[in-house]
Amino acid sequence: MTALRGVRRDLAAWRLPPARPARAARGFLVPHWLAAAALFVLGFGAALSASGYVSLRRAVVEQQARADALEARQREAQQALQAALGRGAAPAGGAFLAQVDARIDERLRASQTQQSQSFERQLASWQEQADVRRRSDMAQVAASLSYLDGRHGQQLARTNELLGYFLQASDKR
Repeated sequence: MTALRGVRRDLAAWRLPPARPARAARGFLVPHWLAAAALFVLGFGAALSASGYVSLRRAVVEQQARADALEARQREAQQALQAALGRGAAPAGGAFLAQVDARIDERLRASQTQQSQSFERQLASWQEQADVRRRSDMAQVAASLSYLDGRHGQQLARTNELLGYFLQASDKR
């Protein structure tokens, strides 16, 4: 029994261990102020984009109004030109067109004549340059041949002289 009394005393002295937090911290904990800052930045960006969209819409509407005004002015100018052409059209329109056609033909013929003359002058210039070059080449060839002929002639004269000496020597024997 004494042993049981010791167990009772030990059980009476036993206390619960200090309490742990109910949930264990796992992973990365985000502070509350960081979440609030993210919401603030998100709200600021949304407000900024909404104001940008509104200003963009306003600019598009202004541009459309300017384009409509310009188109109206262009239509008025076109109508004015058509009215002016309708009133100013002369009954002699065919004669005017014939005159313009004759002027165009005349200028075309003059241009063709001028081009053919220029072409002929250029051909004559090329022909003259080719003749000068040919004459120069022929003079160089002639000079080279005369030089070679002169050297060859000297060699022939020397050979004839040596043969003459040889024949004289052989006659003396």
